[in-house]
Order: sequence, then structure tokens, then C-alpha cells
Amino acid sequence: DRATCDRDQLISFLESNATKARAWAAVVGVPVADIRSYVNSLTPVILQRDTRVTNHGYRNGRATPIQSVLQAGTAVLVDEYGVPRVKCNCGNPLGEPRALSTRARYTGTRWPTFSPANVIRVTVDVKVSVFILVDVAGGEPISRPPGTAGDEDGEILIDDVCELYPDDPGCASI
Repeated sequence: DRATCDRDQLISFLESNATKARAWAAVVGVPVADIRSYVNSLTPVILQRDTRVTNHGYRNGRATPIQSVLQAGTAVLVDEYGVPRVKCNCGNPLGEPRALSTRARYTGTRWPTFSPANVIRVTVDVKVSVFILVDVAGGEPISRPPGTAGDEDGEILIDDVCELYPDDPGCASI
């Protein structure tokens, strides 16, 4: 399921697969013993934009990096900076994309809304105090504290949105 995150399922899988857990932990930079606390510190979100990452598969006991673009609508776990760290539907660890010295070249099947001009990359910059997300059921903005999985989501008032996005056309009348 491309739009769902299950942190407990990922933890259980890694705790019962020692070789994969070692490779996975090496990618995210934590000791194997800290996988549970690390995963629980991440926040499940659904990407709103096509996002470039370093995805990691697994082969012969090792993590195998590949530069990838995750489609908008993909569920990921993000760290306290909003950087995607896990692809939820498969549990692959993610890293920041490799810096490019030349123009990006895209291969593979393109989805109908894909455009290289719209691909973003998230970089470590500022710790997030609250994530502003869109409730996929109702389309309304919600707030989610980092490290929570939806149980502490809150309502966003229009004034809060306008403080974040003062140039939004909907805020002109306020």
C-alpha cells in the first residue's frame, strides 16, 4: 500500500531479520539495537510533490543505493527535518539524493503527472516543530508533531495557514 506507514511492522520485520537489519541500520546511521527508537522517532507523511532521494535496495547482505524519484502520494517516514528516511510500502531506507554535477537524466516508466521541473529534494536545514499536512480523507490542513503517527494531529485554523503562507490568494481577504 503506497499510502500507508506501519512503523511497528517495519520494526518487527527488522528485528526478525538480523542481516537486513544490519544493512538497514548502516544506511540510516544507527546501531541495530537503536532501530526501534529511531523508527519511532520518525513521522509518517504522504509526499505532496515528486521527491528525489537515494533509495536503498538489498542484495547479498548489503544495502544497494540507487538515485530515485518518489511519486507524490507515496507514504514515507521523515525525520525531524522533514527529510524522507524510509519508504513505507517496502521499508527501504532513504537518504538525501546524491549531488548532481550534470543535468539529471531520468529513466523508467513515467507517471502521467511527472515533470522534471517539479521534482524537489528535501535537505537538512531547520528542525520542524510541527508538520503541516493535508488530511487525505477530508482535504483539510492538519498539524502533526514530529515523531507522532497521527494520534496527536491537530486542526489548523485559517489564520495559522495565513501566517505560514501570507501570499496565498485565500489569505488576501483576512
